[in-house]
Amino acid sequence: MGTGLSVAVPDTQQTALEKTSPTYNDSREECPLIDFSIDDDLNRPRRGPFKDPADKAQTAQTRKDNACVRCKMQRTRCIPNPFDPRGVCLTCKKVANTRVVNLPCLRYKIPDARLFREGYMPGLVWSRRWESMEMNDVSTWADSEIRRIEVTQDYSPNPIVLRVRKFIPIDGDMLSRTWKYAGEDKEAVLPPYAIESLKEAERAYRDYIFKEGMQFFLSTLKRKDALVFDTYTMAIKASKCHMSEQERVLLNMVIRLWVATRMICRSERIAGSDRLGMRPDLMDHTSSMHGLTPIPPVMGAQIEVILIQGIMKPLRAMILEHLQKLILAHKPQNWFCIYLCIFILLHNASLITETDIAYAKKHGRKGFAMPEVIAELHMGANVLLAYFHYACRGQRLFTIDWDAKDAVSMAVLDED
Repeated sequence: MGTGLSVAVPDTQQTALEKTSPTYNDSREECPLIDFSIDDDLNRPRRGPFKDPADKAQTAQTRKDNACVRCKMQRTRCIPNPFDPRGVCLTCKKVANTRVVNLPCLRYKIPDARLFREGYMPGLVWSRRWESMEMNDVSTWADSEIRRIEVTQDYSPNPIVLRVRKFIPIDGDMLSRTWKYAGEDKEAVLPPYAIESLKEAERAYRDYIFKEGMQFFLSTLKRKDALVFDTYTMAIKASKCHMSEQERVLLNMVIRLWVATRMICRSERIAGSDRLGMRPDLMDHTSSMHGLTPIPPVMGAQIEVILIQGIMKPLRAMILEHLQKLILAHKPQNWFCIYLCIFILLHNASLITETDIAYAKKHGRKGFAMPEVIAELHMGANVLLAYFHYACRGQRLFTIDWDAKDAVSMAVLDED
């Protein structure tokens, strides 16, 4: 079942990765209530009212324009240049010619980083019902019969089971799959079925990510890229132990987001015996889905809403908030979790970029399919990279002799 889509993994590596299978659950209700507040902030006395009106106005302007990364990390006043308020701040200019500064003056905020596309792919608006990405159920049902179908993306040999029901189409609902072959427009009409309950399906997807997430790693990560494979293996292992509870929760959320992102980057197909009445030869030899059974388009729109609105957006908000607090805590022992989280998020951005380019090429376009989204994604990657360079001294991590006892002790590492 779709084994050709999986990347072969050496037995030794596969065993190592499977042994570190994460024990996470994607439900917000079941996620431990962890205090991510910064101890130093809790113990620091609160600032009194400003005595100088100029300081008050300057602080208000800094909040509006954002403090630069260096000033924020060092908790110093970020004094804007009155002749160029959005340019290099005066605080950074003072140390521009010294060895103290090793980072440009960048006014980035971690919570502003984009981590994935938050809408439909261009040309794939399969229904106007969810243009606002709100999780509203279909209300125009054709009958009361509920059917259970098995859906897969061939990341895992195990499908996800969804409850679907025939609906009465309205204006804007797409009822066919279209493609081009040799300059000719091709079409296959599909039956009008939709997911009965988006909330129920959301729970099914959360459970599926929890149970099948490991298969996504084994199918996606390339065997020849040892650095990437070993880093993910260590991240999954660290998410179970060797870290504080706050770090484990954060790392687990990053892993879940990575899995969910893979799910919006590949088409679904029906894999079970109930194919909603569609013939095996519905998609002819000219289609990329020849011999496969696609899901009805409206159902595809629903799945996008479930994943993006129900799972990924809440995860993104929590991840970036908690990652920023972890970085601003200035605790040496936090560096490893920061490194793993940012590594996975940056690699995730590269995979999204690769998918976008492939999609554009498939549809005869040059460059990116969604250039504005990719630009924002890369800006988000630069935001994370800027904070990583300041918090972890950038390439310094890759120049340390990790076999030396003093280095291990300094980095607060155990034997593993």
